[in-house]
Amino acid sequence: MTEIYTRAEPKGIEQAKEYLKALKFKEAMAYVQSLGIPKAEAEAHLEQWDHQKWTGLEFMIIKLSGGVLSDTLLEQIATLNKLGTYPMVVHGGGKQIDDLLAEKRIPTKKVKGQRVTDEETLKLVIKALKGVNYQIAEGIEKYGGNAVSIESYAHMCALYAKQLSKELKFVGEPIGLNSPVLVGTVKDGASPIIWSIGYGTANCEVPAHGLLMHPYNVNADYVPNALIKYIGSSKFAKLICITPPGGILDKDGQIISHIKASEIVQLIENGTITDGAVPKLLQAKELLQDKSLALDHRFKVQIVSPDKLLHEVLTHKGAGTEIVKA
Repeated sequence: MTEIYTRAEPKGIEQAKEYLKALKFKEAMAYVQSLGIPKAEAEAHLEQWDHQKWTGLEFMIIKLSGGVLSDTLLEQIATLNKLGTYPMVVHGGGKQIDDLLAEKRIPTKKVKGQRVTDEETLKLVIKALKGVNYQIAEGIEKYGGNAVSIESYAHMCALYAKQLSKELKFVGEPIGLNSPVLVGTVKDGASPIIWSIGYGTANCEVPAHGLLMHPYNVNADYVPNALIKYIGSSKFAKLICITPPGGILDKDGQIISHIKASEIVQLIENGTITDGAVPKLLQAKELLQDKSLALDHRFKVQIVSPDKLLHEVLTHKGAGTEIVKA
């Protein structure tokens, strides 16, 4: 009797999991339709994504800042989870860091746009980013998604870094990745929530297991490129950047729906792309035109607003700006 019971239990658990998965999918499709996205169009895009995964494009990245966090965005990421898609979520937290430094009356010093990070500032940066990380993970879970907070705890450390310059103190640049943790999280059916703190040693090498590491404040804009480089560029389908404007605006304030990487420099020179969009677009250009990366020809960078993520992912027209190699 014991042997029969032991064999039957896993089957029952498996059936329950499949039922819950189907229920979540149904709930997610109802939410998608409530946004005005036709069911047939959404299903077509999901089928296309399944095909891409089957052909080796296993991952997508969503990059966001602490300034764009909202319940709507977190619900839309959770909806992707319920539809069977688990993007790697990379975040910064400039707003939260600035607010915490102001609260502690610590002045912010920057060199060429980079925050100078001494020991005292670093502790507050870590505190602020940890709060953002948990907020994202808990928010996705709240709306029925699956998220895992990936930050500083030993084996959960995601990013390895080295000091960028002595002038910037504890500011780092990526030199490696704990790929098994991130890839394993996605394959287990959850979105890893990745903060922009990297860990490294004084000799600037990827740390050996168990070696004491020092944290570095890394510009979150550099983290997606590190994921693509160290996990494998041919495995990524897209990088989605969440910004308040929802895309690149032309001189009339209208979103440009499609840009080729080769057009970016000209758009900067003629004043179409300005201010904060410039570094993001230059980084997209660098990524798309990097000959050392074997990016799939279908790879794209998409820029969209927090409330239009699903429109960008699940409709033909999209809702933001799509940047392609050629």
